[in-house]
Amino acid sequence: MQDSRPSLYAYIITSICVLIFYVLKWENLITVVKPVIVPAIYYYYVQTTKTKINIEFTIAVWLFFIADMIEIVDAAAGIYLIMACSLTSYIIMFRFAILDNIKLEFSWKSSLLSITVVVIIAILSGQIINQTHTEHTIFFYFFVLYTLIVLSMFGYAILRLIS
Repeated sequence: MQDSRPSLYAYIITSICVLIFYVLKWENLITVVKPVIVPAIYYYYVQTTKTKINIEFTIAVWLFFIADMIEIVDAAAGIYLIMACSLTSYIIMFRFAILDNIKLEFSWKSSLLSITVVVIIAILSGQIINQTHTEHTIFFYFFVLYTLIVLSMFGYAILRLIS
């Protein structure tokens, strides 16, 4: 296994920079730093994996990268492509969650945290859907599908914690 610290440091530093630049509303610097995040994650994965590189994980990560790059270039024109790339990646990640064979131990702390996250996501998603429910566009249906996928993932995690 190679030294994975440089890629981990690149991820942490660029993520912090993006957050700071977002708060300070320095969009030009975000466009410089943001493209480093996903490749740093993938590079870290490649360096730390002890088995053969998973092609599905590779596809999911690079679809997230493509969505980020389209968002940086022209989010308005590529909104459907961004949503399709992200949705495909989330479905692949959801498949990983379902196929995960690790038996999780029950703990009240993790169950309470999972339930809290699901409730917050449900409330936020409900508010956004209520604001956009008059416009039955493809964006509305994509958002409803995203909400169902995210809630399903957390619901699955909660069921795994309880059982």
